[in-house]
Amino acid sequence: MDILWGDIQPIPEGQIRTANHNDTLALGNQTFIAHHTPGHAVHHIAWQLGNTLFTGDVAGIKIHNGLVSPPCPPPEFQREDWLASIRYMRSLNVEELVLTHFGSVTSISGHFDELETALEHWVHFIESSSGTENQDDLTTEFMNFIHNDFYPPDMAKPLQEQYDLANPPWMSVAGIRRYLKKKIEQTWK
Repeated sequence: MDILWGDIQPIPEGQIRTANHNDTLALGNQTFIAHHTPGHAVHHIAWQLGNTLFTGDVAGIKIHNGLVSPPCPPPEFQREDWLASIRYMRSLNVEELVLTHFGSVTSISGHFDELETALEHWVHFIESSSGTENQDDLTTEFMNFIHNDFYPPDMAKPLQEQYDLANPPWMSVAGIRRYLKKKIEQTWK
């Protein structure tokens, strides 16, 4: 995290406010609405300002005009919750998504379609590779899958590297594996 964001400092406790689902937050003459959107993380919130939704990572990563990539880090990635959050965000009928990584999206339906497809493919790949016990080996297999089957064949190498930095494949492998393991453990209870 230090490489990406530097030394992270705590926020003074008096400046922190808990936002419940559909709470509003007035800043000057603007009012934001909190939308709980778990899946990428259980604590995730997207914020709506008029017809714009500031999505955080629940709407994926999109660099320039590239593809939509789902960040699936541990420990809280939950496929079903994420798909429910996508359905919920679709129902908001906003005109613009503002992604944390990186920028604005106005073709919302297509963006969410691409995110759902990628999410399903990624989970299926890790689930199908469950025989690969070694995390490093699975990460290598997943990176090969990402580079050969997920990234378009004409995607420039520098753009691939940007995606790999913004959404490190090993994090998604670890997050999806943990999710699948927890799902199996819950089934056996």
